[in-house]
Amino acid sequence: MVHAVELIQIATTASEIINDAGNANPDTNFRFDASLGGVGGYIFNLKTTGLSTGTYRLGFTVDADPTIHTVQFSVRQ
Repeated sequence: MVHAVELIQIATTASEIINDAGNANPDTNFRFDASLGGVGGYIFNLKTTGLSTGTYRLGFTVDADPTIHTVQFSVRQ
């Protein structure tokens, strides 16, 4: 299971609430889609409405691995 655990705006280090778009990811879990990339992949529909312009880091864990892995993205107005 892949689970979102933190959303941080990098410039301010402010924590944000992880909201999924349209209840697409209950319990902040990513969902697996077998059709992605020929071998499958994970999807998380993050709601960015209300986030300030800037760069963010989404942290997530994978199964029993305690390491928080991250992906970075930008929000533009």
